[in-house]
Amino acid sequence: MIGLPILVLALTASPVHLAMVMVARTVPAMVLGLVSGVVADMWDRRTILITTRVVGTALATWFAVVNVLGSVSLVEIYVFAVLRGATMAFDQAPRRALIPSMVPKHVVVNAMALSTGGMQVMRMLAAAMAGTLIAVGGIHTAFVALALLYVSGIPFLLLMRTRSHERSGYRGIRQMVVDTKDGLGFAITTPAMRASLIITAFFFVFGMSFSNVFAPLLADGPLGLTEGGLGWMVAVMGFGGTMGTITVAYLSPSHHRGIVLIIALAVFGLLLSGMAGASYLPSAWVAFVVIFFVGAGQSVFMPLLSTMVLQAAPDHMRGRAMAILGWDRALVSFGTAIAGFAAAAFGPQAALLGFGGVCVIGALVLFSSGTLRKLD
Repeated sequence: MIGLPILVLALTASPVHLAMVMVARTVPAMVLGLVSGVVADMWDRRTILITTRVVGTALATWFAVVNVLGSVSLVEIYVFAVLRGATMAFDQAPRRALIPSMVPKHVVVNAMALSTGGMQVMRMLAAAMAGTLIAVGGIHTAFVALALLYVSGIPFLLLMRTRSHERSGYRGIRQMVVDTKDGLGFAITTPAMRASLIITAFFFVFGMSFSNVFAPLLADGPLGLTEGGLGWMVAVMGFGGTMGTITVAYLSPSHHRGIVLIIALAVFGLLLSGMAGASYLPSAWVAFVVIFFVGAGQSVFMPLLSTMVLQAAPDHMRGRAMAILGWDRALVSFGTAIAGFAAAAFGPQAALLGFGGVCVIGALVLFSSGTLRKLD
């Protein structure tokens, strides 16, 4: 999250390459997303998580060694981004699909929010640590730390115990195709799933590009932050995200969630526009305040969306349901590409202002259509 954008900018100083590397990281989710959902419904989800963690550890270790040796190239960065994206594609669906089998139904929203909050805490601590390590020891130290963090997570996964879900096991390629079609049919015919996909399309295309493209460009350019400053910037955003998920877990909205999501999208768009405006000010402190609320705004979406989808899906379909939601999430790559070219053409501040405006317009369109507004 921190080291890769800094490394790309250090090697190329190109917003386009920065965007393309982020695209390379998310494209595997589009290609493998539905397959990962079918796999998560066929096999034991805990075993899948352990396998993806081991593979991720091997990738992180290789990339750390390449950076320590000082021989990293742009090609190797793209290879690392693609392979890590593929690993993450098989990790997300089983990880989220496991949660309803670990807690009672009436606290699924709380559990999803706390799960997101845990990731936000790790993101906050990792960003602060990465920024400090890069400032003190050089960029390669951040990738060494990433490899160590991957290793440290393996024992906790081995200790995790979950209730086994109904699964069929591998029954051939033809059956996997049938299961994939069943998953798509579920997405098309289930109102909660359709509505979730519509709003996530707006959020992931025009909202999530802030973290991948605009934050590094603003830190490196208008805000005039050092390499370590980007780490602290993301850490503040992670702290805001943590506070946001704690709020969602405490309130645990179980009604009118469609309206809540529409309002959250509109407010998030206004915050992105506010961040663009704050970057014009002589002091970076205002930008840090705004980015706290940007992090809080991001954290509202996934717990509510994931809960709506998981509660609508039967247990044997949850892996595919989360994979389809993750497939929509892969639209981040499309938004990231647009953001990179827009930033190169108009500058990061003007481009970010436009992206924030699209989020607000999207919220107004969704509200007027009534489909998502009526979703409870």
